[in-house]
Order: sequence, then C-alpha cells, then structure tokens
Amino acid sequence: MEDQVQALDKQNSAESDRKSFLWWFLIIALGIARVLESIDHAKYLPLFIEHEIDYQTFLSLEDADLKELGIKALGSRKKILSVIKDLHRPAQAPSTGPAGFDF
Repeated sequence: MEDQVQALDKQNSAESDRKSFLWWFLIIALGIARVLESIDHAKYLPLFIEHEIDYQTFLSLEDADLKELGIKALGSRKKILSVIKDLHRPAQAPSTGPAGFDF
C-alpha cells in the first residue's frame, strides 16, 4: 500500500512539474514571441525556449549571447538587439496634444 502511495506522489509531482513548465512556456515564451514577431523573427523562438531564456534574461542579451544561441545572421542579431534596446526605453508621452496643440 505504501508503495502505491509513493507511486501516486511521484506521478502527481511529475504532473505538477509538467504543468509548471507549460505555465512557464505560455507566460515567458509568448512574451518573447510577441517581441520576435514584431520584427518578423519568430523563427528564432525555439532557440530561446531550448536555452530556457526567460523574458528578463531576454532583455539582458548581448550580441555574443545571440551568437551562442545560434543566431548567426548579423542582420537578425542587430534587429533583436535594437528591439531589446527599445524595450529598455521608458514610454514617452506625446509631445503634441489634440489637433496639434503643443504642450
């Protein structure tokens, strides 16, 4: 009987780990996917998932990191780094009001 309880505990733990991973995937990967899609580079999403890159880590990536992930094309690395840089900028309020009135 005790063996059955331990087996159920292991099964429940494995199911919990699977659900945790799926939750991580949905939250993190979809955020990175949106960014990559915005620059037509969604094809690289599997690399970020494979290397367990979360959104916070994504925001800290540098050129050498992208090379290590396997992104060889210089143009692609530049575009990804540019969007990462843009994500670090605070949102700016518009400089003009309605009907072109300056603030």
